[in-house]
Amino acid sequence: MKNSTIVRYLGSLEGPEQRRFREFAGSPYFNKHEKTRELLDILTGLLQRKKPDLGRRQVYRKLFPGEEFDGQKLNNVVSFLLRLFARFCAIEKFESREWERGLTLLESGKSGRLPKLFGRTERQLKIKFEKNRQKDAPFFYANYRYYKSLAQRHQKENATATTQSLQLASDNLDLFFLIEKLRLSCEMLAQKEVISSHFELSFINALIPEIENRKEFKRQYAIRVYSSIFGMLKNPGAENFYQKLKKLMGEYLPFFSKQEGLDIFNHAQNFCVRQINLGNLSYVEELHDLYLNALENKLLIDNNEINEWVYANISSVACRLKKYGWAKSFLEEYKPCLGKAARENAYNYNLAFYHYQKKEYGPARQLLTNLEFTDYFYQFNSRNLLMKIYFEEKEWELLEYLLESFRIFLLRSKEGGSYHRKNNLNLIRMVKKLAKLKEGKYSMDKKRYAGEMKKMKGGIEKNKNILNKKWLLEQIGNE
Repeated sequence: MKNSTIVRYLGSLEGPEQRRFREFAGSPYFNKHEKTRELLDILTGLLQRKKPDLGRRQVYRKLFPGEEFDGQKLNNVVSFLLRLFARFCAIEKFESREWERGLTLLESGKSGRLPKLFGRTERQLKIKFEKNRQKDAPFFYANYRYYKSLAQRHQKENATATTQSLQLASDNLDLFFLIEKLRLSCEMLAQKEVISSHFELSFINALIPEIENRKEFKRQYAIRVYSSIFGMLKNPGAENFYQKLKKLMGEYLPFFSKQEGLDIFNHAQNFCVRQINLGNLSYVEELHDLYLNALENKLLIDNNEINEWVYANISSVACRLKKYGWAKSFLEEYKPCLGKAARENAYNYNLAFYHYQKKEYGPARQLLTNLEFTDYFYQFNSRNLLMKIYFEEKEWELLEYLLESFRIFLLRSKEGGSYHRKNNLNLIRMVKKLAKLKEGKYSMDKKRYAGEMKKMKGGIEKNKNILNKKWLLEQIGNE
């Protein structure tokens, strides 16, 4: 059973979650099957051991002592436990929603039998809605359900209250629909950019003018945020939509859930990256500002951890802007937030890149020797960075040896893909050629040397299948 679905599910539970599941399974309201509780106890007990014996026969002997092994009988109990686990997950989600219990009670249709309980629940929900700062799609959907329930409850006794509740239910449903429709449309446009998907967007295109002309819609910050993202994605060159979004993010990002805030950040980040790739380098500063905002709102920290690639991107952008003091402080401050397995490699590589950007080649080289080559990224990028260091220090013999080992590494590696491999092999070829030219500079006359350099510059500029083109051209320009 080591690789069975139920064992994987149980192994994924954190300590408090596992305890709650055992309490859930032990409740006769949810589970009246004794063998299901016993199987859960057996599996959780075995999973706590360093080397658990999870063989099917071993588990069966514990569950049905003294009985001959019956695979189908065991499967039946496992099936009960899986269904119980699915129900537990659904109830955990239900309980995590702040107002779900109250709304479900109001929707149950039992107000006639429990008038005081329903009245108190209505008042409590109203207070929660008024205090809530997060005016997003789930908020408006909850309000729609609330006012719809009120309208149904009061329809026989208070016509005025029913009319008001119906209007408020309709208004909140409109806001929920518009925010969610805009959000999904933005996701569709973003996906279209990545994998060339085709989506039908005619309905949202027809809604945009209505949204822009209605004051009650424009008052909602979530609608303004997603309208800006939609405009930014529909008109990639129209920077005014990005500037609107940036301003709105600075003001309202804390009022979105963490996941939704991260999605909004990603839309803005992707726009900046596209602009940088098109040569609009002013967006490097914009990207740095976005990272500052995201860090301030703790969007990039999940369970006290920061992703190692996000860590690398943030420090790299700061170094490109020559914000070296900030970059160094960031690397040190967030090092403890890196996952334990990746921490030293991520820290050493990014600190090496920091020193390289400052032309401090000695410390950079030393840090690169500390890397453990457990990951393709670090194997590739450390060679790439050492190549630049050796070239800029005019260490021609070391460079020649490195380039050959780099070439063999690329040919042998199954990662990265053929496009990546082709572009890097082109880079190695160009670096070899340029290094040979620079090394022999003083053995040829100036006119010939200048001609060769000009010819090489033209070849690099025309070649679309080459990485680090900007760096190569800088090396030629440094003459």
